[in-house]
Amino acid sequence: MKQRKIIAFFLSALMLISTAFSGHPVLAAGDDEFPVGLEVSIIETGEVAVSFVAYENLDSFGGMQAQKNGLTYDKDAFSYQRSEGISGCGVMFIEGTGGISVGPGTPNLIPAGTTLFTLYFTMTSQYEKGQNYQFALKCEAWDFDEDDYSWSNQSFTAVVHEHAYGEPEWEWTADYSSATASFACVGGDDTQIVTDDEIAMAEVTQATCTGNKVVKYTAEVTFEGETYSDTKDNVEVANTALGHNWGEWTVTTPATCTTAGEKTRECSRCHETETEPVAALGHNMTAYAAVEAKCEEDGNSAYWYCDRCQKYFSDENGENEIKEGSWVIEALGHNWGEWTVTTPATCTTAGEKTRECGRCHK
Repeated sequence: MKQRKIIAFFLSALMLISTAFSGHPVLAAGDDEFPVGLEVSIIETGEVAVSFVAYENLDSFGGMQAQKNGLTYDKDAFSYQRSEGISGCGVMFIEGTGGISVGPGTPNLIPAGTTLFTLYFTMTSQYEKGQNYQFALKCEAWDFDEDDYSWSNQSFTAVVHEHAYGEPEWEWTADYSSATASFACVGGDDTQIVTDDEIAMAEVTQATCTGNKVVKYTAEVTFEGETYSDTKDNVEVANTALGHNWGEWTVTTPATCTTAGEKTRECSRCHETETEPVAALGHNMTAYAAVEAKCEEDGNSAYWYCDRCQKYFSDENGENEIKEGSWVIEALGHNWGEWTVTTPATCTTAGEKTRECGRCHK
């Protein structure tokens, strides 16, 4: 790479500045053939350092004069503080006009990587994180090798900015075991993600016999020294209901032969009651066969007696209730025939006559 000699140049600078990587230089874009360029960094004092650096060995540096508005920048956001030049070079920067004067230079060899001069700026109250700010540098240089003189134009651009993150967007896992906070730079060029895998849970409502417990989940992350949190309120935790703790069944309405009864039990936890029917018992019948009535003896029709409900029925299914004794058939009495004299009477003795029942022949 041949050594070069810079006789004079005029400049204006374009720069986006960031403290996201404070202290790390950001190289300007430029023609690889051009021997000097712009570097920008945020130094430990918080100042913005704008440096003009030799990228190749230079035979000498003859100083420079920059025209009015040679260096342009946002004067509302940045305030010029001071300047420094290489040994033997004084630097004058006229704030407000952007004019720069550097020189006289040095006739000695300037090694590649040498900072020719640096301008220092501080941020004003108008400076906003995440915004893009520009310094512009355009160099017109007289480059020569022996008797070959030529002019070359060169533009440089350094693009950085200071990340500024807003409130995070939260995303929870389905089971609320983890939450992720996404912090996006307001400039839209970066997103930082922080995850909380140790979610805090607080019980809001205890589980009941029929209801799941309700809880509140809180996620918390720390980002750039600040603590951020997000909550999920009134979350019902599935399958946590306790279920009833039932006591024994108690018959509250006894069943009868023909009507259902009712039994009840109570939960010892919530005191809710549950009722179920008790099936009808049905009749417990004893059958009594029909007996024919006789002349002197009562008879009866067939009937049935339930010893459970103590009722009488004329049918075995217990559908026709009858009164007690209604089945009695009274004795028929004799069905007498005509009298027949069986022993005639005499003058002195009584006779006898006889008749017979046509039913029982008595």
